[in-house]
Amino acid sequence: MNGLFSSEKSSNIDCNSHSHDVFISRVAPVKSPATSSQHVKLPGVMDDEGRVDESRLRMYIFKNGGLSPAERGPVWRFLFGMYPCSSTALERPLLLEQMAVRYHVMKRRWQRLLPGAVCLYLNGTDAELEAAVQYFEKRQETEKRKQQHQSEELREMLSFLELQAHVLFERVTFDLEELQEAIRIIDKDIPRTDRDVAYYMHEGLGNLLVLRDILITYAAFHPELEAALLKELDPLLHSHLVTESMDRLMFCHRWLLLGFQREFEHSDALRLLEILSCDHLELISQQLGRALSQERLASTRSLEDEAVMEPQAITTEFTFDLFICATVLLENREALLSCKNEVQLIKFTNSLELKLVYVCSLKGTVDLNHSLKKAEEHFYNYCKRLAWACVDSRAQNHKSKHEHFLYQLRSLF
Repeated sequence: MNGLFSSEKSSNIDCNSHSHDVFISRVAPVKSPATSSQHVKLPGVMDDEGRVDESRLRMYIFKNGGLSPAERGPVWRFLFGMYPCSSTALERPLLLEQMAVRYHVMKRRWQRLLPGAVCLYLNGTDAELEAAVQYFEKRQETEKRKQQHQSEELREMLSFLELQAHVLFERVTFDLEELQEAIRIIDKDIPRTDRDVAYYMHEGLGNLLVLRDILITYAAFHPELEAALLKELDPLLHSHLVTESMDRLMFCHRWLLLGFQREFEHSDALRLLEILSCDHLELISQQLGRALSQERLASTRSLEDEAVMEPQAITTEFTFDLFICATVLLENREALLSCKNEVQLIKFTNSLELKLVYVCSLKGTVDLNHSLKKAEEHFYNYCKRLAWACVDSRAQNHKSKHEHFLYQLRSLF
């Protein structure tokens, strides 16, 4: 059965045998989730047909420094791109089915390649995790019984959606060595998950298994983004870590996979998640896109008789959460540069005396506002450097043309 824990001492679960039939697990919620057509109860955000005004939604979140617990359920579905803001209430049930099938196909990809990693093996000393297996099995069986009564029309639709998903994801290749390392880290983290959070309490313990599958699937399809960003911001530090074979340790998936949950207090982590997801400081923000377009247009018009240099491309995968990751590394670059091997690096990261902001055991010691401020500075400098790079060759003759772009860039902050 997919994603189950099993004991090294005794287990009746065959982890290496799992069906390839269309089975879309919806066992994560302990209670029934809100329907896909639930309205966002924020002033002026949703129209009568269920479409969401994205600008108003993001501005509301940013100005209020996050959402209230009651608002999070329906708002997160749009904030994190589960549903397009332009979708109607009638369209969203089909979108939900499509996403469920795609996730199932993505999960099966790594499970098929690494069947031995389907389960997290325990030594039988954690009674709560043993209970989690029972809760999860029970809910899985309930879902399977429900799906046996699906209509023929629904079965045909799911088969078609699965075919689409296979076409989309079958060509993706994995670095199995790096994926196994990511799974090793995840398997160490999952048992240490804070079970005082309501989602993991009582029968919610079964959601630990759901979490593990989600994290591994993410790691399989999103490798090395943070490493690429550090190479861009600080080539010397990146080169040192690679030369000393420490890059895999530093670029583990912990921060991004767990959403900084272990570096910030839980309520701050949720607030940070919402702030990051507003795209207010994203490289893909509409304001920055308009500024770049205007810069290109102005350059083309003013230099019709000159060779026009295409502005340096901005890497849209460098989202603001990656700048937070890079900030943590850059704040400690001198100490990192002094590490000559993996042993020194591990000792460094485990040293309480150094008071590292990213040490997992120092939960809640990171100052969120300080981290945001420093990450904003790195983001701004990165954008400014690209802006000047694309106009440098003609800065002396057309300086006034470039001030408008830099003004709009500064206005993001």
